[in-house]
Amino acid sequence: MKISIIIPVYCVEGYLRECIDSVLCQDYPDFEVILVDDGSPDRCGAICDEYVARDSRVFVIHKSNGGASDARNCGIDHANGTYVLFLDGDDFWSDAQVLSRLTTRILDTKADILNYSYQKYWADSGKRIPYCNPVVAMPMGASRDQQYAYLSDNGLYIASSCNKMIRRELLRDIPFRKGNRCEDIEWCARLAVRARSMDYIPENFYIYRQREGSTRHTIRDENCRDLATTIQLCIQMIQNADPATARLLRHYTAFQFGTFFIAQAQTENIQTEPIRSLENCTQILSYYGGNRKLMILNLAQKLLGYHRLCKLIRKFYQLRN
Repeated sequence: MKISIIIPVYCVEGYLRECIDSVLCQDYPDFEVILVDDGSPDRCGAICDEYVARDSRVFVIHKSNGGASDARNCGIDHANGTYVLFLDGDDFWSDAQVLSRLTTRILDTKADILNYSYQKYWADSGKRIPYCNPVVAMPMGASRDQQYAYLSDNGLYIASSCNKMIRRELLRDIPFRKGNRCEDIEWCARLAVRARSMDYIPENFYIYRQREGSTRHTIRDENCRDLATTIQLCIQMIQNADPATARLLRHYTAFQFGTFFIAQAQTENIQTEPIRSLENCTQILSYYGGNRKLMILNLAQKLLGYHRLCKLIRKFYQLRN
């Protein structure tokens, strides 16, 4: 089985070698690395060329800057593997048996999507914190309804393209939406609708670097607007989904709504329009599953009112900062 690893590259000169090296050291031999140089203004393009010259498994696409979504779509168009993995250029894998373990599991289950966890990593302190709950692997032989219920009940289906091994044919008709700063959220929802089967293993080899100034840690007004729009799109998908997918997406979307409360509180300007756009969507918070923080948010918005809760959370973050 050939695996395609797609790495969008933009302004990650100081991290890119560690990222690529963590893939090239794998003991599983049949893979390709697709580097998408998204018009990076630093030395990333030259570093990509250096690896292409050194290793026949590495390919590079140099393109004008179009953002992460456009870079991933470009990588998908050039991928040849049976399955696809995404890896951001400033992140890396923790060991050399990643692909061996993933392919062993996928050959047993034949799943369209194999989910796994990741670790948040702070380079200054060396601290690593696993993201997902410490649950066991999904039981083998589960039906699709049981698979989706397992992911939903344990909060294991998350809005990230980088914690999934995905059958490539699944990606043909679901490109990332260009220009959307919350591209993973809506894309992962569409992926869940499209998949015929999913699996999960408690692996956290993916090292998610936490660094100041990266786009994923900067909350701008436009990020909040995109998040509100994306939550509405996910709710529309729920209305047209089969029961198993709808159950999964309700919990998934409730989590995104919880994220919105925090995002709107940390932007420079008060998010009047995004807040107003979601005032008729608060019912989704009742699908909090076993998430204690979402349960508290749901109870608080019922007691205080949605708009007042948004104001209180914003005030809290202002005082804390």
